[in-house]
Amino acid sequence: MLGDSKTPALINPSIVPSVVDDSSSPEVVETIPTPSVSSTAVDKNSYRSIQVPVVGDINGEVNEYRNKNGKVPLNISDSICSIANARLAEIRRDFSHQNWSEPLHALGFSAGAENIAMGSKGSFYVVNVQWAKSPGHNANMLGDYSNGCGVYDGKYAAFLFAG
Repeated sequence: MLGDSKTPALINPSIVPSVVDDSSSPEVVETIPTPSVSSTAVDKNSYRSIQVPVVGDINGEVNEYRNKNGKVPLNISDSICSIANARLAEIRRDFSHQNWSEPLHALGFSAGAENIAMGSKGSFYVVNVQWAKSPGHNANMLGDYSNGCGVYDGKYAAFLFAG
């Protein structure tokens, strides 16, 4: 149920994916390995690191997790991403599940949930360890939601689910 304080909460991402040059920047980025281009095959030992936007990473991780568990991927909604980004700014100041449901109601959603996390081990870890191993967060990720969006800034993560 929207606004249920026992339900894990998510962030409001309205960040447009872009490459960030400054790795010390507080922008939403994460260093991940990407394969070097090869004409025939990619050698898993020839990875190089690049800066990529985390917004796509956490959304992809959640959808991959849902797919592995027999759920339909979420539609990543720009309007929900905007709300998730605002939530990220809020949880940096007050790490709580307060005030996340009202913006979803304003968009016309009657059901939703929020997952938030703190940690710097990456979006894969947030989704597949922190949230997957928490019954409430896991239930949100595998819930009957059709829309959502999340963001991760290297320290905090938030994801909003709506249906």
